[in-house]
Amino acid sequence: MIWMCITGNGGFINDFLSWKAFIPLSRLTYSVYLTHVWIDWYYWGTKRDLIDMNNFTYLFLFCGFLLMSYIIGAMFSLLFESPFFVLQDYLRKYFLSIQNNNSNSKFHNNVSEREMEDL
Repeated sequence: MIWMCITGNGGFINDFLSWKAFIPLSRLTYSVYLTHVWIDWYYWGTKRDLIDMNNFTYLFLFCGFLLMSYIIGAMFSLLFESPFFVLQDYLRKYFLSIQNNNSNSKFHNNVSEREMEDL
């Protein structure tokens, strides 16, 4: 399946998976992945009594952990990931402008040297 998307033969599946709306969701999901275990550890580490584990309890814990994981993951993403993406974009533009300025100045230096040789 992945080879079909890489070679451009994926069709609508490739278009769907390449949709730009998935980029923020992927960043948020990665932040949730990094932070959810801390929420689980905190909950189970501070628990001092026994829990009657039934279907309702599982559902309640799952929804609570999911909600808290996405809240903490969103804060984590905004506080740590987003500034680094901005910094990365700034540095990319900065180094590309330096590279373009150097290549333009070398071109102008070469032109002036050639003109000098012709004279």
